[in-house]
Amino acid sequence: MFLKTLALASCSISVLPLSAFADVTIEEKAGIEYVKEWENVSDSEVSAISGMTKDLVGKIDADAAKGSKRVLRDAHPKAHGCVVAKFTVDAALAANYQTSVLQPGKSYDAIIRFSSAAATPQSDAVGDARGMAVKLLGVPGKKLLEGQESELTQDFVMINFPIFVGHDAADFSQLVSSLIHDGAPIKYFFPSLNPMTWRVKQALNLLDFNGKKDASLLQQRFFSLVPYLLNDQPTKFGAEPCSNNTALRPDKPDENFLRKELAGFLQSKSGCFNFVVQDYKPGFEIEDGMGWWPAGLDAAVEPPSLRIVSPGNKPVSKFNRVAQITIPPQSFDTDAKNIYCDNLSFQPWHAVPEHRPLGSINRARRSIYLAISKHRHSVNGADAVEPTSLREFQELK
Repeated sequence: MFLKTLALASCSISVLPLSAFADVTIEEKAGIEYVKEWENVSDSEVSAISGMTKDLVGKIDADAAKGSKRVLRDAHPKAHGCVVAKFTVDAALAANYQTSVLQPGKSYDAIIRFSSAAATPQSDAVGDARGMAVKLLGVPGKKLLEGQESELTQDFVMINFPIFVGHDAADFSQLVSSLIHDGAPIKYFFPSLNPMTWRVKQALNLLDFNGKKDASLLQQRFFSLVPYLLNDQPTKFGAEPCSNNTALRPDKPDENFLRKELAGFLQSKSGCFNFVVQDYKPGFEIEDGMGWWPAGLDAAVEPPSLRIVSPGNKPVSKFNRVAQITIPPQSFDTDAKNIYCDNLSFQPWHAVPEHRPLGSINRARRSIYLAISKHRHSVNGADAVEPTSLREFQELK
């Protein structure tokens, strides 16, 4: 898709419908597919995707040149562990939330990867955004990702903050460039002495984004950040904790205390998240990754700064539960399981059409994630394989 994006001139192709559930029109601009009813591709998007791909692949090569035993992901490189889980759709699921994946009472085996966002792995004692990526197994149907259409997985990628750190692909590409080439985002936030060029909202957003100091991954509320189709309507999704986890943050947390807390809890107890969906309402942004969809949550989850970062008189749209994720007692913290976890790829476009990712950030993820995943696996001498069952992971010692 990356090479295709660079090569194709602007054209338009309509496909209607995508499936029995998704009734939308797919068009194409400069090689980038988009949903006509909801999306708009900017003229700067192609070059932004190209620039980010070049920067991030270059970072992988630079890390390999340093003699690293394994080259890690460019984002969320620090894993707190992969765990097996069960994803069970609510038996009384409302008809408007039903898709080929979300069928009442349907249950899937799943693998969940918990992670931290910082590009360079750091101590858990440092405030950072945490990630929760859920991979459902045994999901039939043609998938959207090029070269992986026949895979039997569906991914839901989330972070414990409601919005993304940049407006769109062009904005985010400048942040990525600043981090890689300058080592810090100062030039991104303050590119000149002219205050009109300052990205104050992005700076405020990143402070909140990285300012979380937590006690347990099982206490976190996770968000999709950006919108996705649910059939033919935009939605956001998330995971709200329902475990009986009352852990307190240590007074002097060590660098891996989140992994240790998770492993200790799961020795004898089960973890739990409700998988929830937020409906689109007029006034909600699709293309702006920093567009906040108010959900009426408390200030610890939706900080007051969101009203500054994403202003406007917006309606409230509460999250509705559609499924439950259960993480049974297990032992996951072994060298073999950690390597298996590191070799997995999670990406929004591991998806059926009814759950199609929307917006500039998601469109950029499509080709960038694929390119850097392939390159990272190649450098590490590892195969990028989608799991078909939990057996291989569970049998590792």
